[in-house]
Amino acid sequence: MFRTPMEKFLGPPLGTMLVIKLCCKRKLGDRYVGEVHQPLKQLFDYAYPLGGSAVVWFPVQMGSAESQGKLCFSYRFGEKVAIEKLMLAESIASFLVTGPGGAI
Repeated sequence: MFRTPMEKFLGPPLGTMLVIKLCCKRKLGDRYVGEVHQPLKQLFDYAYPLGGSAVVWFPVQMGSAESQGKLCFSYRFGEKVAIEKLMLAESIASFLVTGPGGAI
C-alpha cells in the first residue's frame, strides 16, 4: 500500500520511480518473475484529471527480454494519512488475503 498526499506530487523530482518487483514464493526457493518501473510524475499526470485515481496495466519486464505479461493495479492520490506503526509487505499481504480476523 502506497499512500501519499496529492499535493506532494504537484512537482515531484524528475526521475522518482515506482518500482514493483514480482516474486513467486516456492518451497525450493523464491523465483524472480519480473518488474514494472513507472515514473511517479507519469502516474500522477494520468490520474489527476480522473479525480486522483486510476486503473492501469503495464508490461512486466525481466531483464532485456520482451514482456511476459501485464501487471494491473489501481492507485489513488489523496489526503495525507498518518501511519503509527510501519508494517512489512508480508504482513500487509497476509492481512489482505485473510482479513482482519485471520479467517478467509
